This record gives sequence, structure tokens and C-alpha cells, in this order.
Amino acid sequence: MEKDNFAFASMRIRIFEKNLVNQLVFSRMVEAKDLSAALEILKETRYVDKVNALKSKAEFESMLSEELKNQANKVLELVNDETLRKLLFLKYDYHNLKLLIRSERDNKNLEYLFFGFGNLYIPEVRSWIKDSKQNPKNTVMECAFDEALKSYDEFHDTKKINFILDQAYYTELLEYSRVCMGNEFAKYVVNIIDFTNVLTMLRVRGHNINAADLKEAFIAGGNLDKETLMLFTTLSEDALFKKLVESGISDELRTSYDEYLETDSLSRLEKSRDEYLYGGAIKISDVLYGAEVIYGYVLKIEEEVQNLRIILSGKRAGVDSEGIRERMRICIK
Repeated sequence: MEKDNFAFASMRIRIFEKNLVNQLVFSRMVEAKDLSAALEILKETRYVDKVNALKSKAEFESMLSEELKNQANKVLELVNDETLRKLLFLKYDYHNLKLLIRSERDNKNLEYLFFGFGNLYIPEVRSWIKDSKQNPKNTVMECAFDEALKSYDEFHDTKKINFILDQAYYTELLEYSRVCMGNEFAKYVVNIIDFTNVLTMLRVRGHNINAADLKEAFIAGGNLDKETLMLFTTLSEDALFKKLVESGISDELRTSYDEYLETDSLSRLEKSRDEYLYGGAIKISDVLYGAEVIYGYVLKIEEEVQNLRIILSGKRAGVDSEGIRERMRICIK
């Protein structure tokens, strides 16, 4: 896809980025004495009217969700290409699909967890749940949803629907990235798949999970094949590390796995994956113009809203500044 097609959109995105909450504001909010003080600092940003409109300080959750939706719609107005639209909001669509199965089958109200934007038409998906014949099953997503729904009806196991829909998500993400983004972004997706597969295998290692379940959890498309990942059940950690390196894993995963061997901290490895998920995409989006710039902005907005939610929720709960910093999705000095 020609980068020139996104010159105007990239220019607009760079303007939008100037209004993002900066590191100094984040840091001051973390150090604020309470929720009220943190919200006062947030008024110094583009959120001023939204904060002033709050009927209660505790309503910040809905304010943040609405801002995320507004920003997503601003991006959609700039993007005419259908494939790029799918790629930009693919993660949110699959998130909503998982929630739809659980909410409809378990009769739970999970509306507050839904993303209020994306490419899905929620009423249509609900009709698929009521009658699977309504699902045309023409796309990767439609077929995966049908499979996940049948699996949940049979096993009532959330992990199984996550495995099925995650596999479909990465299949589509890799396909769309090769069309819209080019080789560097496709490599980034491959590395994320490797990170995810390694984390999955480490989580189930030693839990007497059978081979069939391990294979079910495997996500195709990465540098690591299924046979290599199955060795997690038999090889020592040092032997595994050697095998992973031979398989061509990224430098980021290699370093992170080495840290895991030293610390035995799975949470640290998960954080390393999240840091690469964000940092890797932002690095790729650091170009003059292109679809990468738009993708990077969507990610920056998501991180901004998530970090504001962590800070404000922490202040409401009385969590100290250091505790809030540890939970931040990006490093706040």
C-alpha cells in the first residue's frame, strides 16, 4: 500500500498527538495527594471540559471510555481504506466478540467492558448467537466466532474461546499488516506471536496439561513452530533457551526470556511483552507518513486512557504513588 495515500491523514495525526497527555502531567498526577488533586491537574489538558462536566469525581471511568470512543471515531474519519480500518480496530473487535459470547450465553451484563467502537455491528453478532445459521461464516472472524461459540456451549471454558479467537486475531493481523504496513510491521507481529506462545507454554508448564490442550493454545505465524513449543513440557530451561535462540526469536524476546531465567518471574516476562507490544509499534510508527503513523496514534490513545484509569483508580482506592507507578503501562519517572 502506497505511503503517499496517508500523507494527509498522517499530518492530521501529528496535530492530534500534540494534545496527548504528556509525561510531566502523568508524573504530577501520580504524585497528587488524592483523586480531586489528580483531576485538577488533568484539567490542564484537552480533558478540561470533560472533567468540568463530571457530576461526580467517581464518574471518570465513563469519561475515559467516551474519550477513547471519540478518538477512535476521529481516526475512522481519516481512513477510507477498508483493510486498514479492519487492522486498526481488529483487537477491539475480537475483545468484543469474547464478551458477547459470555454475556449472551451466561446472561450477564458485560456492557461496561465493551469497546464502543470498531468494525463490528453488535446487533448482527447477537443474531449469530441466537441462530448460528445467521452467521455467513465467510471470513476468518466469522468462522472463528462460530467455532468459539460451539466450544463454549460444549465446554463452558473461557480459555478455549480465548484460544480460538486469539488464533484468528493473529491470523488476520498478520494478513492485514502485510497488505497495509509492510515488512517491518509484519516482523513486529511475528515477534508478538512468539512472545505470546512462549508465555502460554510457561503458564501451563508443570500443570499436567495434556498435549492436545497445548496444541490448541498454539498460535501459528511466528518464528517458533508447534514442535519447538511442545518441548516446553520436556526440556530443561537452559536447553529450551538454546532451542529458542536457534529458532530465530527476536532480540527482545531473547533478552526477556534470559531475564525470566534469572528471576523466575512470569509477571516480568509479561510486562516485557507489553512493553514491546507498545514500544515496538511506536518505533515503527516513527516515520514521516504512512499507515504506521495512524496505527501508532490508536495505540498511544489506548495507553493514555489506560494510564489515566490506573492513576485515577489508584487515587480513589488510596494506593500510594509507588504502587501506581508499578501498575502503569508505560514508564513514568
